[in-house]
Amino acid sequence: MSPFFSGEIDIWAVYLIDEVLTAHEKNIAVNVILPEYYGVHIYGMILVTTDSLIQENPELVNNHRQSLRLCEPCKG
Repeated sequence: MSPFFSGEIDIWAVYLIDEVLTAHEKNIAVNVILPEYYGVHIYGMILVTTDSLIQENPELVNNHRQSLRLCEPCKG
């Protein structure tokens, strides 16, 4: 994201859970444009797991799910 952070370009494709958090940590204000708000439905990062992990380690799965919820404010 260096070209974006330096102002060389005005828009950059990112994952909410990564680059948006990096911008926030660097105190760089960003506006998040979610394509689905404009009728553009694209594939993005998804997370999958197995039933056995959910059954064997529900605390781990729940903690990870909760950590993703912390990213909700990053949506803008």
